[in-house]
Amino acid sequence: MDLQEALNMKEATLVDVRSVEEFEDGTVQGAVNIPLHTIPVRVEEIKALHRPIIVFCRSGARSYQATTWLKQNGVEVIDGGGIANVASMIR
Repeated sequence: MDLQEALNMKEATLVDVRSVEEFEDGTVQGAVNIPLHTIPVRVEEIKALHRPIIVFCRSGARSYQATTWLKQNGVEVIDGGGIANVASMIR
């Protein structure tokens, strides 16, 4: 499944891995905030989210790190890249 297909699914979960402060400054509608540094201790919570899980950040660097770590720990996840990329693809 590619990013656009995942974003079109009503049950997709958007996970913003930016800091709490960045998240509070604005995010994609419906996104949940799980900052990158908290992912290792919240992996079970992430595994329980509705699929597909799409992670994003400001530019794509943190979402790449999150995607890599989550996949290594058995989580099916899609790297959405930067917030502008995800926002531009939401219909």
